Amino acid sequence: MNQAGRYQILEELGRGATGIVYRATDPAIGRDVAIKSIRLSAVGDAEERRLVRGKLLREAQSAGVLSHPNIVTIYDVFESGDQAFICMEYVNGASLDQMLRDGLLPERRKFLQFLRQIGEALDYAHRKEIVHRDIKPANIIISGRKPEEEQSAKIADFGVAKFLSHDVKQNGTVTGTPNYMSPEQIQGLAVGGRSDQFSLAVVIYEVLCGARPFSGPNLQALFYSICKQNPKPVEEANPVLNATVGKVVMRALAKEPEERFPSCSDFVAALAFALDECPGWKPVAPLAIVPPANGNAPAGGRERVAAPLALAVGAGGQMPGRERTARRSEATQLRQPDYSLGRRFAWIIALCAALAAVVIFIVRLNSGPNLPVQVIDTKSSQSVPPPEQTKPAPKESSPAPADLTAPPPEQSLQPPAPTAAAPAATTPAPTTPAPTTPAPTPAATVVEKRPPPTPSTERDVAADTTEAKSDVELVTDPPGARVVVDGRSNASCSSPCSLVLAQGRHTLTAELNGYTLAQKIIQVPADTNVFLPLVRSLGVLVVASEPKGSRVAVDGKDYGPTPVTLHLPAGSHHLTISDGGRRHDETIEIDGEGVHTRTFRW
Repeated sequence: MNQAGRYQILEELGRGATGIVYRATDPAIGRDVAIKSIRLSAVGDAEERRLVRGKLLREAQSAGVLSHPNIVTIYDVFESGDQAFICMEYVNGASLDQMLRDGLLPERRKFLQFLRQIGEALDYAHRKEIVHRDIKPANIIISGRKPEEEQSAKIADFGVAKFLSHDVKQNGTVTGTPNYMSPEQIQGLAVGGRSDQFSLAVVIYEVLCGARPFSGPNLQALFYSICKQNPKPVEEANPVLNATVGKVVMRALAKEPEERFPSCSDFVAALAFALDECPGWKPVAPLAIVPPANGNAPAGGRERVAAPLALAVGAGGQMPGRERTARRSEATQLRQPDYSLGRRFAWIIALCAALAAVVIFIVRLNSGPNLPVQVIDTKSSQSVPPPEQTKPAPKESSPAPADLTAPPPEQSLQPPAPTAAAPAATTPAPTTPAPTTPAPTPAATVVEKRPPPTPSTERDVAADTTEAKSDVELVTDPPGARVVVDGRSNASCSSPCSLVLAQGRHTLTAELNGYTLAQKIIQVPADTNVFLPLVRSLGVLVVASEPKGSRVAVDGKDYGPTPVTLHLPAGSHHLTISDGGRRHDETIEIDGEGVHTRTFRW
């Protein structure tokens, strides 16, 4: 193609599933532009094409009103034949996607500057009720290729992203990159500005940790992960980062939009303050992983096959011919077929068999000698032991086998022989196997490995009835905490208190509102007086102002000028911010382990 409308085509910049991006010149004013062609013929029937064409043109025209230094400007929208063309600002730079693939990430100060610009641009669009819907590294362009040029971040594809990405076909493939979609997008709900915030948080997680937060072997698994599962904590994925950074990112990745930050700028401001506590952090280039050719999303890493479309609006500049040839060769290699379905099933079956063998081995290793098992016939009130060899009565020092065949509480408490199962205390225990009787039907048979607890076990929290026990005194600071033994809700008390525990190892958990969960492992009878100190649960409060320098006070204590990051105990606090003669007071509720932001514009 040599011409599109009045624009003269200079070169092809990129090619995607829905069209091609060109660098062109506007002969009327002599400026370079980027032109994105969209093949409407790829859309279903004629009526559907007509509707999509109308929506696309209206969206692009509405996005044309966006005038922001960090948004790629749309100049013109027109159509010719079965193609629609969008003429937009040409940015001589590289997409963040390309920088991630090439390992040419900006240093941390520049990266935070770019994030602030992106957050402000998104908030500007959201105030005009325009949602991008497809924030991803491919649509974030970093302008300025030369060191002397001033660099800035620009968001591309406003107004057209809705139609170019996430079009789920009937065969399960997806046009675009679904890894950055918000849960409300996936579920077909109404999307607002906080949907873009979620997508931006996915991009930031990827840059901070070197991997995407959500992944799956196929599209369905990926969507389930985004909607239902929490990603690996940031501080675990990248140990250089701390829990504060993790809290900020996790809030922006909340499944419910109302649980995220009020705006993208608030999110970026909180993140910047949290990263100040991690002096050693830096952007991380993710490991490139080739996606399968069947259209399913990869399990992790980067989808490099989407790179040509990433250059759609923003990746400008003259691409050397040798580089274009190398990338075409790379794209050819990426289209190699994936493993067959049969081979995948074979691997899954082999893995399941191996796991089953390991489980059986562990069960047999820990099962010990065979013990008698009571078989209860629901048609009869008597318990009949299964035929098996007579075993000697267990010694008093090891009563566990006798417990499994112990008589009910009203019988003699002396340990009977394992074969004694007659209900009457005066009936002698049989010395031979039970007479052969027809086996009960499976529906009427219940297998029990333990009898009902004796009165002594109902009074104690120990699991075994004959083990030695000790009184354990439990004290917490502050008092009033609920102490749970071994995670059993029926083995708990409110401190200070005392419990009777079987000798051995136990795990204690103390919980009290406003304090973090405390755990301690004890050995009874060595530990009979246990003290558990509790730590106040702290939330994070980030206070910023425009312009900077406003004084911040919480509960009457001065914390200096904005911006400031505070760690406050959970509960109500009085916040005061002042700037000269201006003053603002409010009461805020701090949640333990939560992140809260306040931004004031005077």
